[in-house]
Amino acid sequence: MKGIWWRLRRSLFARLLLIFVVAALFASLATVAGLRLLYHDELSRGLESYAHHYLAYLVADLGTPPNPQRAAELAQELPLDIRLLGPGLAWASHPAFPTLAELGEPYHHNGEIDLYRVSRHHVLGIRRGPYTILLALPGFSQGEHPQASLLVVVVMLITLLATYGAVRWLFRPLTWISEGAARIGRGDLAHRLPEQRTDDLGGLVRDINAMAAALEQLLEAKRQLLLAVSHELRTPLTRAKLGLEFLPPDGAARHVVQEELDEMEQLLDELLETERLHGDHQRLQLREVELVDLIERLIEERFAGERQRLELILPTQAVVTCADAARLRLLLRNLLGNALHHSAPSARVVLRLTLHPATYLIEVSDHGPGIAPQHLPYLTEPFYRADASRQRETGGFGLGLYLCRLVVEAHAGELVLSSRPGQGTTVRAQLPLRPECP
Repeated sequence: MKGIWWRLRRSLFARLLLIFVVAALFASLATVAGLRLLYHDELSRGLESYAHHYLAYLVADLGTPPNPQRAAELAQELPLDIRLLGPGLAWASHPAFPTLAELGEPYHHNGEIDLYRVSRHHVLGIRRGPYTILLALPGFSQGEHPQASLLVVVVMLITLLATYGAVRWLFRPLTWISEGAARIGRGDLAHRLPEQRTDDLGGLVRDINAMAAALEQLLEAKRQLLLAVSHELRTPLTRAKLGLEFLPPDGAARHVVQEELDEMEQLLDELLETERLHGDHQRLQLREVELVDLIERLIEERFAGERQRLELILPTQAVVTCADAARLRLLLRNLLGNALHHSAPSARVVLRLTLHPATYLIEVSDHGPGIAPQHLPYLTEPFYRADASRQRETGGFGLGLYLCRLVVEAHAGELVLSSRPGQGTTVRAQLPLRPECP
């Protein structure tokens, strides 16, 4: 119920409908008030004059003393009931007609005429000598008509629902735009909004679809270019590494060239892995993975020389999940490599694995220089680096954290970075815990 109320408060349709209802209410009140101000006195004087003349004719027709037979005829002909009271006379056209005692005190008195109110009936009391004539408008014989009130309520509800439906239909493209913009913002550039309208909002929908198509083509062209360049560079890189074998093994030139070729090969590997992870067609190679064992093996194989700088905080029990082991190794390798690279040789890097009921959390914390807040939202974007000069000493190619984000998102998880300049950086990867593979 709270969620429904929250959505109604934020709903444009509900607000517009509320505006319509309030506007209609004020328009009705203004109309009634205006009519009362303009015509109240004239209508009151006219109706009062007509009422006096009508009552005079009616009383004269009943006679003195009033004739019950004529009163019965008038009650049949007119939408009213009559009660006659006086010496030797106590007659009513309908048994539900209340007596004077039941009517109580009149709410208005004008000469020989008293006005009473009973439920929805107005009763006029006319005194003629010792006799009293009571007239009820409308008549008690007509009874109550609750169905009329119910009909009014039903008509009002139907009107409000019809108004809401019309407003919702009118602004339906706003729902498409909101949902579509969210999907496009999450990277689903192939999503298109329904083009079912020809009005202004329909034009906006078509413009958004055109923008999404242009962005999709632009990014696809960029990916295809990177993929083609990566593949094309494989051949000359292989030739260069083959030619390197003919250089003296202890020469300084060979060491420099070997380092350059290794970095180029790493860049190509990261570009190709990025394309494989980014494509929707690429599926993860899921299997049961024991996380503690995977972390310890990775440390032994890739970070044995830095083991004294690493502090591992791991669960004592086995943590089994269904995941792509190669991609998890890539995630951990990049996170640990970044943390070690940006920490002083004497500083320790902490790797923590925390187990939750439905998820597990991988945290890597360093004690490096930290990252300025304005750079944090962009660090997981491809080729972004906080160091604008792009010096080799300050970092890699700007693909490491981007790859980490793709790996985490491919496993339906979330990657979060936090940092304080001068105190260090922490990267948290929250991933779902799946004990069994489908």
